[in-house]
Amino acid sequence: MYKYLSLSFIYCCFFNNISAFDGLSFSDVRSKGLGDAGVAAAGFANPAGLSFSERGTLSASYENRFGIKELSETVLTGMYPNKILNVGICFARFGYEYYNENLVGLSVCRKLSSNFSLGVRFDYFGVYIADSEGIISAFTTDVGVQWKPGRQLMVGLSIDNPVFASFNTGKKIPTILKAGLQYSIVPNFLLVCELNETFHSGLSYKVGTEYSPAENLFFRIGMSGKPFMPTFGLGYSLKNTGFDLFVRNHSRLGLISGIELSYCF
Repeated sequence: MYKYLSLSFIYCCFFNNISAFDGLSFSDVRSKGLGDAGVAAAGFANPAGLSFSERGTLSASYENRFGIKELSETVLTGMYPNKILNVGICFARFGYEYYNENLVGLSVCRKLSSNFSLGVRFDYFGVYIADSEGIISAFTTDVGVQWKPGRQLMVGLSIDNPVFASFNTGKKIPTILKAGLQYSIVPNFLLVCELNETFHSGLSYKVGTEYSPAENLFFRIGMSGKPFMPTFGLGYSLKNTGFDLFVRNHSRLGLISGIELSYCF
């Protein structure tokens, strides 16, 4: 009975447009500790975010929402740079055996100059609901640019689903315009901010700071709006390996937490 009650609840949430699917993304744990402001950072949050990377990376992360194991998300990513295009592959999965949402992306990006990059990601969305007919699915793209006008400043701009794609059921995928910057005030103190405009839903903000008291140690705090959620993050790197964690507090539903392990080669 628990199975069907849980399934009915999540099913209703999905078709009333408050599904966790709207929050399924390739944002890394570092960005989530900074209020989820990642459009101007290196990584998969912006399709152009891999352009300035000179080393390959592999990462795996796990996130749990509100202490409910059925509301967990796993993300796997890999990136390989080369002289022609930097290529990244990413996979995200949310849910459990009776209800799950899956996102697969292929990113290609390139530096068009020493301080400007362009990237495109091709995405497949799939939603499986037990006892239903078939899989709800869709294909779409994301496009992004990053500009580095100075050594201390990075500016990012991206748009998710610019083609206004919909699922095969007719349900629309949100189209989101993101703009943000990352500014290194001093070598060990970073400020990030971002504005998101979701078509038909309004504007939201994300801000965060990162402080590095030692060469391999990072403390992060941030916040995001709509709804308001404060965040905290911690990072540690050792040679080619990185470890990150974050905690986010939803005022009504409780804590969201996640960890990530990454490797550079």
